[in-house]
Amino acid sequence: ERLKLELFGDNPGDLVDVAGTLEARYQEELKLYTDQVKQTILQAARSARLPMSTKVSLSEFCDMVWRLGHESPLDRDATPGGGAARARATDDEEDDE
Repeated sequence: ERLKLELFGDNPGDLVDVAGTLEARYQEELKLYTDQVKQTILQAARSARLPMSTKVSLSEFCDMVWRLGHESPLDRDATPGGGAARARATDDEEDDE
């Protein structure tokens, strides 16, 4: 009993409160990470112009995700200023300097 009092203090319920708080923070972070992963996958599918029902190999999936962070000037993008158009604009800016 003396050891319990030393470890938990006068109110052992505090430990339960701390555990509940930690679990709530864990669940919030887990939801945040899950949402970020879903958004990344959707963005990869959109940039590859593939419907979500398309089956791809692990290698193809990794390539799609890698291309999100490493855009190639050879990639044609439907958005204005994306892909090759953005690379040409960057080249033009460098020529002006």
